[in-house]
Amino acid sequence: MAHPFNLSNVNDGKSLLDIFKKAADSLETTPGSIKIDGVNSSIRLIDLNGKKQFAMDRGSKMPLDIKGVTKNDLKDRFKKKDGSIHGMIAAGGEVLDMFNEALPSLEGDLRKLGAWEDPNILFNMEYVEGKTNVQDYGSNFIAIHGLNKVEMINEPSAKTGKMLTKRFSTELSYDKSALQSLLDNLAPIAKKRGFEVYGSVPTEMTNKPNFNSALSTNYTIKFNEEEKTQSLGAWLGELNNIPEEVFIFMSGKKVGAVSKAVYIALLQGENVDELFESEEDKQSAIEGFTTYLATEKLGDEVLKVLNSPMGSADEHEGVVIRDDSIASVPFKITGKFILGGMTSDF
Repeated sequence: MAHPFNLSNVNDGKSLLDIFKKAADSLETTPGSIKIDGVNSSIRLIDLNGKKQFAMDRGSKMPLDIKGVTKNDLKDRFKKKDGSIHGMIAAGGEVLDMFNEALPSLEGDLRKLGAWEDPNILFNMEYVEGKTNVQDYGSNFIAIHGLNKVEMINEPSAKTGKMLTKRFSTELSYDKSALQSLLDNLAPIAKKRGFEVYGSVPTEMTNKPNFNSALSTNYTIKFNEEEKTQSLGAWLGELNNIPEEVFIFMSGKKVGAVSKAVYIALLQGENVDELFESEEDKQSAIEGFTTYLATEKLGDEVLKVLNSPMGSADEHEGVVIRDDSIASVPFKITGKFILGGMTSDF
């Protein structure tokens, strides 16, 4: 799911800050959805050798995802180069066993949702087994956030105009009573396996975010001859371009300018002149750093004022915003969890 800086109408510091302000205004009147710190375990119903069964789909262009990853495919889909066992093999097997066992009792709900006949309808779902990623929930559950339609499309990049072929997932409107019925019918089998079943978890804003606190905090970037220290607001004021699709060389390694690698290096005080050779790469690195910094710190201010039936939003991965007046696609605000996934086995 998109971060604010991934949106087509976000291209510089001003528009990035504007998205956070608009998101906060939207959340006052329209509940967001808690982004649970789980593992993407999205599935769809496919026909394989004349038999309907659930299969996983991580949304990539890999042949197994396009076909649908059955339980027997999990080891091939989630191979690790070092030979260790990928966590998705066990998690995916649990999810698929659960849903396939429940399939006879879900048929009516699947027909109402359109998923019985259309194998491209994806159940957008996350899996949590205690501490699956960073957040320790102390329980096992799956959460179905909604339905998506997966398609292969060709479209120009919003940033560069270059034509790209990709699998694209868009949210679908659906019969909410039918999805709730599916959750209810799945629950007994899930419970037998030690899992609870949830739908979307709504948020409630308890106060206005204090963006000024984040914007007035100073951050330093180091160079050979000097250090440059200024507020996040000032760094954003100098962000004239978000180099989302730009790759640069950091210590000889090719990385994204907007990436965790660049962000962490500069945040920890590494020297820009020593990490990057060309002036273009140095500038892109500073722009990428500023993008990540604003995304984390402004996001934290939003999450700390959102509550939900599962507790404060800052105890989860974040919040999902759905507001067509801001963006044509859903996007997530993650705050500190933009780096949290680095400790995950998934």
